[in-house]
Amino acid sequence: MAERAAFPSWRCRRVRGITRSVRRFAWIRVVGTALLLLVSARDGVALHRKTPRIVQVTDLTSGTVGRSAAGANGGYAFESDGDVLGNGSTGWQIFRFDQKQRVLDALSGLTQITFGAFDAHDPSISKSHRLVAFSADGALCSDVRNNCDDLAYPTSGRQIFVYDAVRAVTRQVTRGPGDCLHPQISPNGKWIVFDSTTDLTGNGPPSATADLYQGLLKRLGPTCPQLPCPPSELPALTRWTTTGGHHGIQNFNGGMITFESNAGAPTNVQKIYRLDRGVLSLLSDPAIGDAREHSSSSGGKVIAWTQDVASPTGPISQIFVDEIRRRQNVVTQLTQGDADSTLPSVSPKGWSLVFRSADDLLGNHDPPNQLFVSSLREGTTTQLTDGADGGDLPVSAGIFFVTFNSSDDLLGNLNATPQLFLLNTYLPAP
Repeated sequence: MAERAAFPSWRCRRVRGITRSVRRFAWIRVVGTALLLLVSARDGVALHRKTPRIVQVTDLTSGTVGRSAAGANGGYAFESDGDVLGNGSTGWQIFRFDQKQRVLDALSGLTQITFGAFDAHDPSISKSHRLVAFSADGALCSDVRNNCDDLAYPTSGRQIFVYDAVRAVTRQVTRGPGDCLHPQISPNGKWIVFDSTTDLTGNGPPSATADLYQGLLKRLGPTCPQLPCPPSELPALTRWTTTGGHHGIQNFNGGMITFESNAGAPTNVQKIYRLDRGVLSLLSDPAIGDAREHSSSSGGKVIAWTQDVASPTGPISQIFVDEIRRRQNVVTQLTQGDADSTLPSVSPKGWSLVFRSADDLLGNHDPPNQLFVSSLREGTTTQLTDGADGGDLPVSAGIFFVTFNSSDDLLGNLNATPQLFLLNTYLPAP
């Protein structure tokens, strides 16, 4: 079991509106700006300087936005059942957003990846934001608008697909007899991890619960069109669990995977596990309560999750963080409020995380379900939103950028529909 550290002493900042940090974190100013300037020199633009404080990515009049995912340098993927591009689209689809196109070229920067009634969900994106993985009904490739490659075999159940933004082609990754769900592509774009309700490798019995699989994408081709590969081919798929595992997240090169499971004692408690080059370790303490909604840095050395903690009024969800320090795991309870804190999202470098809380963590007396960002190095917390709706499904997209959903009128355009927003915390609030 990982060591559990004491709750850190926060230097809480009272802030109003869409964030105005009273004092910028020193490590963000010095290290973060230097790194971003290096990236900007390579790409010819400093997005943190050019991007407005708030960008409303979508302009929906109906429907909603689901989960989003962030690559590097301004590439995002998200799901929505609204008509994002005004082309009459209905049902849940996957979209791609290019921040550079929106900010520098005054274009929408939006691309629709999926079409048709195939209920596409679970977007994941590589660091280069060239590859977008998602799950959808197995018949997705029967619709020519999805532009699948010649190796697609429409089938039943839920399957995993990967869209290549350079080629504008979708590849069908799995062809299992049951449901393949919750794909997560490694940041380097080489590996895919997902869970399946049926045995895909033949080395274990079928299970009523989902188990965790990891596939090597570069092995797919004419002789192995989908995972699993035929017996005559080299194996390209590994089954990591046999008693339940789901919602896997990989580090940059796929060598480390974190996932959720109620396997292991006690079996009725949801836990967070880490697989590091095949070595399994338990991160969350089942004696505290159920753990879920985990998030990982790109290097896999910082993991955060939501866990239920007992209180006089009943279980309260709190945020926990595991950090690998000098080859030891140190687990810290980040929040200890009187209402739920949920949905942590760790920044790619592991320096900070954003989360949602129904608790008035900084004493601002705002409505519940506001978004906060915590510096894991400084121990400081800043409130990002204060509207009536607050924010939902936040994603840390790097040092300065956060995506989230909200129906608040953040730009004074009379918005009342859930939209996807991009927040640039480098700029001061208006």
